[in-house]
Amino acid sequence: MAQNGVPQLKLLDKQNRHLDGEVSTDDTMKSQSSDGGDGTMKKDYVTHEELNHAVDNLSNEIKLSHKDMEMGFSNIDSKIDSKFEQINTKFEQQKVWILTSAFSVITLICTIVGLLIKIL
Repeated sequence: MAQNGVPQLKLLDKQNRHLDGEVSTDDTMKSQSSDGGDGTMKKDYVTHEELNHAVDNLSNEIKLSHKDMEMGFSNIDSKIDSKFEQINTKFEQQKVWILTSAFSVITLICTIVGLLIKIL
């Protein structure tokens, strides 16, 4: 097996089978494992079907979180609009009060001036 202290390498095909027909105990143990995929796959790897399923699940979660964000933005927009409407209503009330006060002051000044003109 080893020539001059160098171990001999064994050739494997795409399914990790020995090309010389030799079957190792690792191969038989791999075929009996239930890690997903075919018997030669390691635990760290997934099949295309498993990967596609995980991608679909993540896509659905992203879509749901996107809908939740849109609802949140919609709620925030409606709250902001209602606050601005309250501010506009208060401003309209203040504007009416200011105009009424200004009219009253002008009327009072005209009355006083008129009385002063009659007295003098």
